[in-house]
Amino acid sequence: MSMSRAQRKALELRRDLDLHGEVDVEAVADLLGVEVVTGPLRVLNEMVIGAFVCVAKRLDSGWRRWVIAQAIGHRMMHTGNHTWTRFHTGLAHRFEREV
Repeated sequence: MSMSRAQRKALELRRDLDLHGEVDVEAVADLLGVEVVTGPLRVLNEMVIGAFVCVAKRLDSGWRRWVIAQAIGHRMMHTGNHTWTRFHTGLAHRFEREV
């Protein structure tokens, strides 16, 4: 079975950073120069602006880990601000597919 572009990038990051098993995504974010902050987001789970990821304070640790990993993936896969795309193009927030 062939891997998607996102899966290949993830394996490349694991290899480059010598990551094994369950990964501390906040430590990875720090290594990549991404600052993770917590904020009172009511609708969004996270917001990425430049080198900052704001994670909703209401999320439990599992969801926090997931949204930080997703934000790292977005940073590795493409540039831009997903909130700008959502509010200025009329595209739904689940419009992308990483292949």
